[in-house]
Amino acid sequence: MIRHAIIKDGIVINTVEYDTIHSGKPPGFEEGTTAIQNDTASPGWLYENGVFTDPTPPPPPLPVAAPQPTIQDIIDVLPQASKDALAAKVATK
Repeated sequence: MIRHAIIKDGIVINTVEYDTIHSGKPPGFEEGTTAIQNDTASPGWLYENGVFTDPTPPPPPLPVAAPQPTIQDIIDVLPQASKDALAAKVATK
């Protein structure tokens, strides 16, 4: 079976499979429709100048996670008294 996109007014309105390649008005469809052999187009796609285009916008990129703070970043925001206590504790180890 050969897959075809059914086009009307530049929009894919359906897809069908035929035993042979069809061109022009597809059997069983109204005037103004055209069958074009294609393996990927789906209803809603656009067809212009021989090119099928998916009009669905790509999904937005995934957000980039903020970098995790380092130990030094955490120490840097401690009050001086806490830094001194931490330094004393480390010095005794």
